[in-house]
Amino acid sequence: MKPCSKLVILIATVLTALPCCGDAPATNAVPTGTGQLTSQPAWFTAGKDELGHQIEYFCQAAQNGKLILTASNGFFDQGIRATGTSKLKDVANGTKDRKVNKEVTIMAFNYGQLDGWQSPKKTMRWHVWISKPGELKAVLKLKANRKNPAAVIVVTFAGQTQRAKASDAKALAQGLAFDVKTPGKHSLVVRAETAAGKEVGTLSTVTLHGPAVTKAKLLRARWRPAAVHGGYRCSKMDDTDMWVMVSKSTSPCSSYSPITTPFGYYGTSFMANQRSNGAFNFSMWSAANLTTVQQAHLLALGSPKGEFSGFGHEGTGVKPRGWIPLPSKPKEVVQCLRVERTPQHNTYYGYLLDPKTGNWKLFCVGRKATKPGTSKRARKARPLWPGSFVEVPGPPDRQRSGDLIRNVLRKGWCLDKNGAWQRMDLLPAGKTERQNKGWGVTKDGWFTFKMGGMEHFTTPKGDIRLPKKFVNEAKPPYLSPEKVNQLYKLPTTFGTISAKAASTSATVTLGLKDAGTHARATVYYGTKDCLTFAPRKKHGTERNASTLKAGGTWAAAKAAGAVKTGTNRITLTGLSPKTNYFFRVLVTNDQGKTWTFQTYSFTTK
Repeated sequence: MKPCSKLVILIATVLTALPCCGDAPATNAVPTGTGQLTSQPAWFTAGKDELGHQIEYFCQAAQNGKLILTASNGFFDQGIRATGTSKLKDVANGTKDRKVNKEVTIMAFNYGQLDGWQSPKKTMRWHVWISKPGELKAVLKLKANRKNPAAVIVVTFAGQTQRAKASDAKALAQGLAFDVKTPGKHSLVVRAETAAGKEVGTLSTVTLHGPAVTKAKLLRARWRPAAVHGGYRCSKMDDTDMWVMVSKSTSPCSSYSPITTPFGYYGTSFMANQRSNGAFNFSMWSAANLTTVQQAHLLALGSPKGEFSGFGHEGTGVKPRGWIPLPSKPKEVVQCLRVERTPQHNTYYGYLLDPKTGNWKLFCVGRKATKPGTSKRARKARPLWPGSFVEVPGPPDRQRSGDLIRNVLRKGWCLDKNGAWQRMDLLPAGKTERQNKGWGVTKDGWFTFKMGGMEHFTTPKGDIRLPKKFVNEAKPPYLSPEKVNQLYKLPTTFGTISAKAASTSATVTLGLKDAGTHARATVYYGTKDCLTFAPRKKHGTERNASTLKAGGTWAAAKAAGAVKTGTNRITLTGLSPKTNYFFRVLVTNDQGKTWTFQTYSFTTK
């Protein structure tokens, strides 16, 4: 074909696309320019939330009736990935050295596309404020996977759904039309109908245009919301030796939200179905450079399957592993923590309520040394009051769920000096300045920790108080005297323990007030006190940092086999004469595992 023929065809094509005189403006033509990408982000207010807080939005205004949705200004489910680098520079993303806004750091990236799209359940999401109702078209720039010709793109906006084959480039380029009837916040959600595991394709941009976009704004928020922190107190008390907390989630997505304690974390995490994942965390932090006898250590576990383990990420310490304490994965989790304090150390007892039986069962017991010093102030333990936080871990290319609201609700009671249970009625909350997180009290008396979403709030620092009608409401059955007695029970109750040594042997007398069912014992011994650190394989997170030191575990062990309630004797042989030995005993039964709470010693003759 001659060059002039190509020019004639091109002119004819352009003329065909232009509207005739008297026609309405064509909404198929995508406006020129870079849309909101060059618009400096700004704040605007719009109404109040259910707790009465003023809502603020962070947004970029459309330019020339156009919004460009990219891999960096939207959100997506875990599994989808942001990859590559875009030539479309967004002023709202800032740089690695400069925050775009002192309150909100969105991200310092300009990703090129979204891929890893191979599940019909995973979605990509952008949030838009519509000021003027009318037609809106969404033009998708998608590189479809040719090996998946059956994949269908499903786009939802303003309560309407449009579909097109991923391979139908013409339909996607012409745009999927939506008739927006009401102003306000709307979410554009993109998903795919595809066989699980089959890649749909790579999405670069979604361009919005049309009358409804004329004064529209793209709403922005952090890709991963800032964690929300707080604590719980009782206005009638300065401290307590025991508390009970109830936790639940109202979120359609998972989050990490344990309770914080003087020793570390204690709690469960909730899944997207609003149920506990069944696991529990009892992380007792300890500095890796302490000597063995100064280290935090675990004393008892509530299952014979339990493992005395540790961790080495974000610090070091000990924690139990090896079993799921809440296999029913309840929607409400009830837990208890109590402390026994001495000048030398503080011993923490963690219990869980079995939702099937309504009985308390032990989860873990751990001990931490008090801070060195002789004054009462130096020896005094931190108050036992529980704290809490909600967070979402993950890097910006894989974790982009800051638009989803995570809401964890809690209520609790604490034991006063007279043995009476008091409701925790204060939540000391922090100050927020245009952040998508907050605290409050629900209409039915739960303290709430909320993070994420497109709504931002500015609130002062101060105590949030529980209304009196909830403070004085009836206490739950698990706080009855009969049930509370269960919070002092261990798998094994020890009696008198002693040792009588000869030249190369020693006989350990193990007294058991309650051995439990199918009990068996092991004596761990050596010339150094190793607390409850028996030889074990380090957990994966301990490879780089661990409190478990070389030479810091018991040098020898004698499995005594079955033991019973009453007096049991175990003989240790092959000892060195005139040597001082230390030992501890570990009893395992159907109820769990229990170490003696102290180290004993003897000297051979």
